[in-house]
Amino acid sequence: MKYRMKNFALILFSLVILSGCSTEDEYKPHVPKTEAVELNKQAMKIAMFEEGYNEKVDSAIILLQEAIKLDSLYQEARRNLVRFAYQKNYIDLALQTCHDLQKISPKSPMYLEMEGAILETRNQEQKAKKKYKKALSLYENELYDELDEDPNLEFSYVLCLVANNQMEKAKTRLETLKTRDHQNPFFDDITIKQIVKEQNEVKKKMTITQAKKT
Repeated sequence: MKYRMKNFALILFSLVILSGCSTEDEYKPHVPKTEAVELNKQAMKIAMFEEGYNEKVDSAIILLQEAIKLDSLYQEARRNLVRFAYQKNYIDLALQTCHDLQKISPKSPMYLEMEGAILETRNQEQKAKKKYKKALSLYENELYDELDEDPNLEFSYVLCLVANNQMEKAKTRLETLKTRDHQNPFFDDITIKQIVKEQNEVKKKMTITQAKKT
């Protein structure tokens, strides 16, 4: 199985898939309003596979903003807003939405990683490093006891270790994860070397894409 690096692209667009920290859980029994959920679905249907500058992505952004107005705690709509705002090069909107998510879910490291990824592709590496470091602190101080229980969360932790250049620790943790979750084929062929290589390729592509838009 070919593994595709999901660190930076995942941070921006689909890190939630791997996130084991269940960001919505902090607000149980919060259930997103039906109208907001429907608007989010419409936005994804319109623009999920679109690229670059086009009216469909702008329409999706408007729908997501309406969903957020209806339900300010609806994190999925905000995550999708980060994705499409970044795609359209609305960097201020993407960063502000990351900040809003961090306020809603302060113990979720993924929102710090999302912001770090955006900053890094804007050549603001020092600011990005601070975000990654803070995210790592959350994994190790707030979520550490949960890592052994959730392979997705543990893998997100491995990616965060890589982002913080803690390669040996990431390698050890990845091998532990493979041993513990040996029935999951997703992790079988993953190596830290491969993660770093594909991570750098994703960063390069994202940086080039943003440079073309500015």
